[in-house]
Amino acid sequence: GELTNIIAGGAKSGLGEGLSISVPVVIVGKGHALSQLSDVVCVQIPCSSPVGDFAIEINMKKGMA
Repeated sequence: GELTNIIAGGAKSGLGEGLSISVPVVIVGKGHALSQLSDVVCVQIPCSSPVGDFAIEINMKKGMA
């Protein structure tokens, strides 16, 4: 959970003031199915650690002006 907060905070400060973010979500366990909206860009970053594999997914949608 703390890792997602660090990444989200860094992204917000690095991408400018017009960025709004939602609360990061952490999902733990096997067998989860995630769905996303068709108009949302999703970037997936696969990671490995000594305790197992995981992925970081970042979903981005252009805000309304």
